[in-house]
Amino acid sequence: QRQGLGGWHRALADIDTECWKASWAAILVRDVPFGGLQVAAYAEAKQRLQEAALRLHELGSDLGSWSQRANAARCTCFSPAAFSLQGSGVSELAADAVAPLPPPPVVEGLPLDLLAGVFAGALAAALTTPLDVLVTHATTQDAPADGSRPRGAVQLGVDLVREQGACTLLRGITCRTLYYAPLIGVFFGLYEHFRRVLS
Repeated sequence: QRQGLGGWHRALADIDTECWKASWAAILVRDVPFGGLQVAAYAEAKQRLQEAALRLHELGSDLGSWSQRANAARCTCFSPAAFSLQGSGVSELAADAVAPLPPPPVVEGLPLDLLAGVFAGALAAALTTPLDVLVTHATTQDAPADGSRPRGAVQLGVDLVREQGACTLLRGITCRTLYYAPLIGVFFGLYEHFRRVLS
């Protein structure tokens, strides 16, 4: 255990302080927008999915109500009592006497939270891929031989675009998106599930 701790101390001692600061600055520039984007995208996606589910429920209720009224009207019009009570309004009353519609459902649950979380994770990961590329270059750059300060995230981005083109900032976007989409989906799904269980 002492050898392990000593190895950590030696590894930290070998890291240039300025490179360490530049790396952590780049990490914050990436992770703060990533966290904000995924929370905002999750809330928006969940709301849109809930609205879509309610619209489908309303559409189904309208179709069910129309079918019930049509059946009631057909049965009333062709019944023997209907012929003797024409003009009395009984047919109209019978057509309106359908079963009350159920209240709109509360659209909540683990599948909804998982789906919204997957969308939020994929979107946030894709949009912050350029910042992740800058983090990779910031954490792997060597300390300048002349003792000057290492390049920051902005300077790294400018140099990468000038040397390799703008598309270099999108390297790894597929892997990053496929990694974070299920991860964030499971995170939000379990968070909301246990929040409902414990509340």
